[in-house]
Amino acid sequence: MDNGGRPRQEETYNRLLDAAVELLHETKYSDLTVRAIAARAQLSPATAYNYFKSKNGLVAALYLRLVLTVPLFVDVNQTTHERIIQEIHALAMLGVDEPEVAAACTTALMGDEDELVPLREQIGIEVRRRLTAALGPGIPVSVLAAVEFVFYGALVRAGTGSLSYDTVAGRLDGVIRLILQAPHEDAEASTPAPRRRRATASG
Repeated sequence: MDNGGRPRQEETYNRLLDAAVELLHETKYSDLTVRAIAARAQLSPATAYNYFKSKNGLVAALYLRLVLTVPLFVDVNQTTHERIIQEIHALAMLGVDEPEVAAACTTALMGDEDELVPLREQIGIEVRRRLTAALGPGIPVSVLAAVEFVFYGALVRAGTGSLSYDTVAGRLDGVIRLILQAPHEDAEASTPAPRRRRATASG
């Protein structure tokens, strides 16, 4: 949500997100409601619904806020492998200290509410910006796509609890190494084929 120039709206927006985090420490996501979040934030339900139409939308916005905390920084002294591992770890491990919040975010992002569409797009844009910066210029599109799939897969596996965050983190390095070492057709396709010299009568 763009609240530029509207500090009161931004404060209310963040109060709702902070209240959701507090409640997720105390209750299951299935029991969470927008009304309960509004009450914890000491706001009216009408105010909360003015910002979010559903709890999935609210928690998806919470995840977007988490993604925005990941720095967009590239250390040119690091190898591509080191940079992308660092970045994808930072993104995939956002919920390591708060597994309840991470699980709720995973569930929320899979919802079918209309308000999730722009939020998922914003999240996708922010994730791609960070991964693209870490990979560096000239990287094939197929590599970026593969790294994105790895990230979202790690998010789901950790967020649903099917693998611990430590296990997910331990497997990321090897998967990313395979992606970066594999031959990529995109790289070949992006290099124009040498032009054939036209045959002449003498040659």
